[in-house]
Amino acid sequence: MISVPGLFFPKRLAFGLLSESELLPLTMESSGGIVIEIFAIGDVFKLLMHAPMRVLISDQLAEPGVEILRKDPAIQVDVPPGMNDEQVLECIDQYNGLIVRSGTHVTRTMIERGHKLRVIGRAGVGVDNIDMAAATEYGILVVNAPTGNTVSAAEHTI
Repeated sequence: MISVPGLFFPKRLAFGLLSESELLPLTMESSGGIVIEIFAIGDVFKLLMHAPMRVLISDQLAEPGVEILRKDPAIQVDVPPGMNDEQVLECIDQYNGLIVRSGTHVTRTMIERGHKLRVIGRAGVGVDNIDMAAATEYGILVVNAPTGNTVSAAEHTI
């Protein structure tokens, strides 16, 4: 599930970019108790970019999640093993999108060097490892997966 602070993408076939079979609808309850459907991160990339794009996944991500992006011919996905923040900083200027977990710290410097960045996806609950002020200043959309670990948390509780 992906939330965008203050911004939601309702399930639509926007601009003819997505067919019904390409949508991966996700539901989310807003603070007002309204359940809405939003796009998966690959669909967010499609809406933001009108040309082929490069996406860097800098932290370990489950293979099914990577495959969703790789299936799309308009998205080139790079998943270098074991990247640290310095390595991300060196290559971020080549990417339109960045997907992180908790290992990568997306700093102001990283955002400033990522002049092609349009979206940062956080495969997890919080965005405390992303400089939200810098992302906002540079017009970069930040999305996260606030209920991504709900099942695991429930399993550990039981």
